[in-house]
Amino acid sequence: MRWAPGYCGLVVVSVILGAACAGQPPPPTVELVAERPVVGIDGGVDGSSGASDGGTYTANASSQFALGEDALKQNDLVTAERLFRDVKEHYPYSRYAVLAEVRFGDIAVLRGDNASAARIYRQWLHDHRSDQELMREVRVKLDDAAKPPAR
Repeated sequence: MRWAPGYCGLVVVSVILGAACAGQPPPPTVELVAERPVVGIDGGVDGSSGASDGGTYTANASSQFALGEDALKQNDLVTAERLFRDVKEHYPYSRYAVLAEVRFGDIAVLRGDNASAARIYRQWLHDHRSDQELMREVRVKLDDAAKPPAR
């Protein structure tokens, strides 16, 4: 009986790899990886909707966003920007992260940097095409930011 050349090569590679891996720690198991929660698209933990985590993901995102809105109303732009960045970083799958991106443009307008605001709004429109109502609002903001300053 003759062995196919590809099969012999596979046996040789298997033996070499087996010898090279001797003494190495075993690869991580599924249990080690599963210790970290997986956040689902709706903001839920372990890939489910937000309901399985008792609503804390969405509630926390909402609270953090509200703090940013309060700071924005008080014209504390540094604090507002920090709070909105926290929302985007810690709750990236929540609706509040999407809204926080719009607020970055609003902050740029309040700082008088309409060019940055227009760039932020354009990027937002490019990235988020599913919310038609919010898209209309951002288009209006973009139009306002793109207008030349009044003299």
